[in-house]
Order: sequence, then C-alpha cells, then structure tokens
Amino acid sequence: MKKVGLFVTVTLGILTAFGPFVTDFYLPFLPEMSRSFHTSPSAVSTSLTAGMVGLAALCLALTLPLAAEVKLEQMSRQQNHAVRA
Repeated sequence: MKKVGLFVTVTLGILTAFGPFVTDFYLPFLPEMSRSFHTSPSAVSTSLTAGMVGLAALCLALTLPLAAEVKLEQMSRQQNHAVRA
C-alpha cells in the first residue's frame, strides 16, 4: 500500500504540475499554430481543452482505485472494531 501510495502521489504531483506548464507554453503559440495548420484559433484551442480533459481523466483513473482500496481498508477496520467491542 505504501509503495502504491507513493507512486500515485508522485504521479499526481507531476500531472498537476504538467497542466499549467503546458498551458503556459501552449497559449502563446495558438495564433502561429492556427496559421500553420490553416485552421481557426478556436479549433486549435479545442486541442488544449482536450489535453486538459485527458489530464483530468488520467488523474481520476489513478486515484479512484486507490480511493476504493482505502475505503475498503477503513470499512474493514470499522468491522473489526465493532466485533471486538
């Protein structure tokens, strides 16, 4: 559990830092990207939105199984405490 918790903590920390990093480097180049790809700035900004949704989904995918494991462990402790009382 501790190794998994450390892995998830480090990974979520990296993903949390990655979002603002990408935004800061991506936004100044939106006009250039729209000219380069011959498309509208709104279409290019949709790719930024999709990237942020992907980061959020990855964060959820990493944390939900861990949250379920922690909840099961808490329920198990409560049941053991109730049996002993």
